[in-house]
Amino acid sequence: MTLASDPHLDLDFALDNGLRAYALAVSAAVGTGWEACSVDSGTPMTAYIAVDGSVPGHDACDVALLWHEDRGWAVVLETPSGEDLTLARLGGPVVAAPEAVAGFLAAVRSGTRPAARPVVPSSSVELAAELGAYQGDPLP
Repeated sequence: MTLASDPHLDLDFALDNGLRAYALAVSAAVGTGWEACSVDSGTPMTAYIAVDGSVPGHDACDVALLWHEDRGWAVVLETPSGEDLTLARLGGPVVAAPEAVAGFLAAVRSGTRPAARPVVPSSSVELAAELGAYQGDPLP
């Protein structure tokens, strides 16, 4: 017997699993673990990675990486007032290599503000393929 599959459900499944795998790969590259990650595969898809340490001049603020399906990665400060402040955006491909994200974070933490680059958007199908490249091991 053959079962028909809904292509929208398949795409949603691929996007969700791919985003989890990608967030895990980026968290490993920046030196955190899965416990520091949060992903939301709704619309828009987002990921959050809490990182240790601070940024020069902002010692009272926690630092995080935020990923958005349309804008890619940003370093944000979580201020004591509860407001998030975007410090820098990576730009380039929305699904940047984990090593590129780690280098971007290191530059921002050293006090360097990398030059803004235009974001290279991806369609949902392209995004599923790009994120899917990070799948391999079972996810938490």
